[in-house]
Amino acid sequence: MSPDAPDGDTGNDRQDGRGGPRGERACAADVLSHAQLLRQGERAAWALTRLGLKAGDAVTVLLPMCLESVVVTLACVRLGVLRKTLPVTGCHASLRAGIRASGSRVVISAGSCLSEGKPVHVKARLDRALADCPGVRSVVVVPQVARPVPWVPGRDLWWHEALDHDLPPLPEPPGWEPGPEGAGTAPRTLGA
Repeated sequence: MSPDAPDGDTGNDRQDGRGGPRGERACAADVLSHAQLLRQGERAAWALTRLGLKAGDAVTVLLPMCLESVVVTLACVRLGVLRKTLPVTGCHASLRAGIRASGSRVVISAGSCLSEGKPVHVKARLDRALADCPGVRSVVVVPQVARPVPWVPGRDLWWHEALDHDLPPLPEPPGWEPGPEGAGTAPRTLGA
């Protein structure tokens, strides 16, 4: 288990801002405004940049359908990074093959999650796969359900820690114009 687990040993001793204790995530509570979602995507893009990713690189993602998965997608689009999604229920052999084929140096994974109502220890499966993937330098772990998470010091970090930096905004993509309340708009065309 991580020495810096975000919730101590039980995972149920503080609120995560989504309507219930961590591990009891209610999808309806995973609500952000458009501007907040874009800002989270920007923060995730900075995190991926700090981990050494640049346009054309790949990141492997093992997440269930969740807000963080959308944020990762926004970050990948923002940076021009290829997102390689692997199933959270995949065996370690298929995970290893997918990671090797993608050439990913960074993996974003749930610690554990629920699939058909049963806990899946995603990070433990991932760690078995990574035993034969020496090219992976960093694993960003997204807490989903309160379960112990195996940890490799120096390689693994928590999602909230990866995004916990106040950084200047990334340069806007070419043709991007600021819209109301920080939302961006597409470039205007003549006669519009």
